[in-house]
Amino acid sequence: MNRLNRSELHIETTRNPQLARIIYEKISSTNFLNEWSKYDDIYITTNSDYITPVLANKYIENLVRLLNISSNESTQARLFPLLYELLFQPTDQVINLVDQLLNKLIEEKNLKKKLICLHIRIGKNPTMINDKILSYRDTMVEDMLEFIEKNLTINKQSLIFVTSDSIEINKYILNKYNPNQSVSIPGPIIHIDRLSSTYSSTEQYQGFLKVISDFYVLGECDTLIMARSGFSEWASRRRYLINQFHQLYLYCRGIHQITGHKWKRPHIIC
Repeated sequence: MNRLNRSELHIETTRNPQLARIIYEKISSTNFLNEWSKYDDIYITTNSDYITPVLANKYIENLVRLLNISSNESTQARLFPLLYELLFQPTDQVINLVDQLLNKLIEEKNLKKKLICLHIRIGKNPTMINDKILSYRDTMVEDMLEFIEKNLTINKQSLIFVTSDSIEINKYILNKYNPNQSVSIPGPIIHIDRLSSTYSSTEQYQGFLKVISDFYVLGECDTLIMARSGFSEWASRRRYLINQFHQLYLYCRGIHQITGHKWKRPHIIC
């Protein structure tokens, strides 16, 4: 079929909470495949969890059975690592940036350093359109650094990786530690769906390389201390090879250890 003649369905819910709820209800409890099967291509842009309700929908239980997925595994949180690796392959440029950083973990005697990661999101980033001030995060940087000093060993056998929504914070943390003890992925800071028009196409490209590379590195951390953010939460789910919840911490008016999928606090209080 000629692509020009293909029928398409476009659903965009990231800026429309009401539509997000409608779509959630539709795929949870209706035979939505019947309605959507008339389209050749379906594009859904969302930051909602639609995988879990789809897999629980009684109208497609036969399809789910064919996938051989147990009921306790049929959630987005459980399936994400597998789906991500199947559907997305990093480009050579991303692989090079990530490998350059991870190679710094290997010492002369083939001893591997521990990677301690910080993801800091304070909000009101000038490079992000309409970025909000995130309350209760004024002391996040110092609280995280204090936690590291008290609870983690920073020496020749460890490396701190930092990524944040602030260039100044990145510089502050990198300058605080010995150059051999702290690293970050170079490039401008962007938000994928809130690009600033002040960036040139080259800067946008470099920013995309950085943010995707950051995502991959956050999935390789031995210890991860993160802000309440979908970016680092999803990245942490790629840590399944070492145990997703191994030394996983969340900043929410203090630092809390995360031990399972059910631990969650509302974004507005974190």
